[in-house]
Amino acid sequence: MKKKLFLYTILFIFLFIVTGCDLENKVYKNNGLKITIPKDLKEAEFEGMTFYLEKDEMYITGSFASYEDLMKLDVTKDSKIEVYINNVVNNNNLDLDIKKNKTNNKEIFYYGTYDDSENDYYNLISFFKNDKGIWIITLACPKEFKYDLKDKFLDYIKTVEFY
Repeated sequence: MKKKLFLYTILFIFLFIVTGCDLENKVYKNNGLKITIPKDLKEAEFEGMTFYLEKDEMYITGSFASYEDLMKLDVTKDSKIEVYINNVVNNNNLDLDIKKNKTNNKEIFYYGTYDDSENDYYNLISFFKNDKGIWIITLACPKEFKYDLKDKFLDYIKTVEFY
């Protein structure tokens, strides 16, 4: 009996490690987008955002624009995402050094970081283009949490997938 219990315990630990069970994170889905985020983030309302998730030390916003909506900005499905990014950056007077990267699932995305001195927040803003439109996902935290969260923010962004 002790051998069986020991074997079951070893098997459970092995399966836990192999399946990558993540007790701190959850997969959040919204409007065709999936992202792995801290499980204690709560959904809230924020006007103009497709989704808004928050907890004390951080928040995440997602904004989706379909190509139909983007036609007003002369952005089409065939437009390069850089055109849209430049519109967003210039219209919001953001000082961003835009970088290109890939998610864990090989989706290409662009991102930049900035410190919002007016609100004392650190922000990572990312841009994704898929066959339906363009997503802007922003992760932000008060500056006192910047060094604890900035690497995690990019890790969260790298989990984005479209379904």
